Amino acid sequence: MLISSRCAWRPVIPIDLSAHGAQFSSADVPAVGTRLSVAVRVPCHMLRLTGAIVRNELPCRAAIEFDPLTPAQHVLLNTVLLDADAAYAAQRARHAVLVLVGDPEAQMEIVRAIWSCGFRPIARATPLDVVHGLDARAATLDGVSLRAAVVATNLPSGAGHDVLEYLADACPHVRRAVLVEPDAKSRADVPRSAVDCVLLPPYRPHQLAPLFAGIDGRAIG
Repeated sequence: MLISSRCAWRPVIPIDLSAHGAQFSSADVPAVGTRLSVAVRVPCHMLRLTGAIVRNELPCRAAIEFDPLTPAQHVLLNTVLLDADAAYAAQRARHAVLVLVGDPEAQMEIVRAIWSCGFRPIARATPLDVVHGLDARAATLDGVSLRAAVVATNLPSGAGHDVLEYLADACPHVRRAVLVEPDAKSRADVPRSAVDCVLLPPYRPHQLAPLFAGIDGRAIG
């Protein structure tokens, strides 16, 4: 993580990170009230945030409260937090599930449902992030075996449909679910030939049963 109060950026050691703020360790702790710019490395991105120091614990620790995040920033920050969680749980979940959802609340609901089914969610913020980390021949995403994908239909410019169709062609054994809004138009736009199941809010583990059925020879009910 990098911080800047004027022009020059300097690295600090993050201790805790959330959508509301962060604690960090630094040799030079800013005073309470100091406005900072923050840069957080995200897969394929550098996320820029702003905020103010709300607490410092001399000589080397401080807490910053972020300004309100946009939905896009929230989704990007979630990918950082989820990747950190996945690093601890990698031994438990052998197979990964791609999550490409533009709404942060829906993103986290889907992620929790996937974890509860025993799979590892890998959240990405844009279709380009997916393409960047996908090895279609080996069917891996960022080096992890990819067995399923959950993609929203309401991504900009119809990108969700493009990702589903690409996965259907390039990785046909990767099972695919489409996340839609409850209105009739969204349901009518689902590319039926490219998906194995349709998810409607509220998103619960049992809805993922058709997606995960047969993976590792098991069905999830």
